[in-house]
Amino acid sequence: MMQQGKGRSRRLFASHVLLLIWTATLFAAPPSPRLDSPAEGNWAVSVGEVAPPFELKDVNGKVWTLAQFAGKPVVLFFWGSW
Repeated sequence: MMQQGKGRSRRLFASHVLLLIWTATLFAAPPSPRLDSPAEGNWAVSVGEVAPPFELKDVNGKVWTLAQFAGKPVVLFFWGSW
């Protein structure tokens, strides 16, 4: 009976250590950089900011620009297969 209690204590201790390491890693990770220039190839936009201008081609080859939807709500759905 004593051996079972010892094994359970070790598992509990190990799970606490792993949780502590995971939490420390989460808070130690640096924030993602904010790229403000379109020349850098990427923009980070916060809630309430104006979206950068862009254009996309649909499956039929028609080019759509964000400016075409000025004043209308736009929902973008990103999906990747990687």
